[in-house]
Amino acid sequence: GGRWMVLQGDVEETFIAIALDSPVSGWIASAKGTLLELGDNELRPLGAKRQSVFGLALDDVGDGWAVGASNSLMRLTQGAWKTRTNALQLGTLNGVSHRSPGEAWAVGEHGLLLRVDDRGWEIHPSLGLPDLYAVAFNRRGEGWAVGEQGATAWFDGENWQLPLASSPATVALRSVAWLNDDEAWAVGERGLILRWRR
Repeated sequence: GGRWMVLQGDVEETFIAIALDSPVSGWIASAKGTLLELGDNELRPLGAKRQSVFGLALDDVGDGWAVGASNSLMRLTQGAWKTRTNALQLGTLNGVSHRSPGEAWAVGEHGLLLRVDDRGWEIHPSLGLPDLYAVAFNRRGEGWAVGEQGATAWFDGENWQLPLASSPATVALRSVAWLNDDEAWAVGERGLILRWRR
């Protein structure tokens, strides 16, 4: 079933996020804040250095968001990245995901849940959670956010809330993804894999 090939670029940095919007295009981010555009099997690093990027999300038209250290929130439209947070003190943002083409949610330090769109941003009221690392939505617009100490938050299509049944995990959950609209998977430290079914 296929094989992995090594594609060595000119940038010798640690890459920590990748998002693809088609089989031939997307973006890669490095720990040092370098953004590389992937197009037609070529990697093109952008000149400007930024804060470390921890999460990338692209929609089906190739627009997207990048989040990272020190309040870093960037918007990608028509192939250009623009910084969106200058004075906002959000702390570190760890993950981002589109809920619909125009709307995304970012998660971060101290349980931060941040809604972003082209008009601006809105901080969701605190649920009292520790650091959150990842967020993902299904096609119905429902979502899970996961983080430190097995933290989970559920988005019912309107609001974030603590789930009725607490997470069986006590270690950090690092990533979450939907298999279909009724099943999600989360992975974490010490080999932890969680499966949620409706």
